[in-house]
Amino acid sequence: MIFSSAFSRRAKLERTSVVLVALCLATSAAVPQTAKAPQEKAAQQEPSGLPSLPQSPIEIAEKNGTALRMTLTDLTKLALQNNLDIAISDTNEELYSQKIRQAYGPYDPVLTITPGVQTRRQPNTRRDNAATGGDPFNQTKLLTWNFRYEQSVPTGGTFTAQMNSNRSDTNQAFALFN
Repeated sequence: MIFSSAFSRRAKLERTSVVLVALCLATSAAVPQTAKAPQEKAAQQEPSGLPSLPQSPIEIAEKNGTALRMTLTDLTKLALQNNLDIAISDTNEELYSQKIRQAYGPYDPVLTITPGVQTRRQPNTRRDNAATGGDPFNQTKLLTWNFRYEQSVPTGGTFTAQMNSNRSDTNQAFALFN
């Protein structure tokens, strides 16, 4: 007897569930399919009998277009690109490398070249330094080429090499070298 009552209850439940499934299919086929708003879809997905939840401020902002969903990686990249402190640090790095170069600046070599041309004319006032060819003026031409190389040494000294070159030409009659 117990077996037959349990079996009959199960059969009733199966018939009831078959009837409910058929009714659901019939009603869904009878309702015309239309485009539904996302809020209606969300309301339909909720179990019946419970009130629908209000939208969060984030959902409202996304709907209005004032919010943007981003991954953590995108957010980090955007923050690093727009960070003024990082941009200043990049500039400071270049500045510090220039300061290091400047610190070694006194040890840069210096090459100085000094050319010079000079002409002097003086009237003949004495016989011992008179000009040749009856010229009333003594004329002296001087050509100068001076070279100087200077290098500071990090230990505190200075290395200097220089060469001075002078050439003169005169029209005096008693000059030993011309």
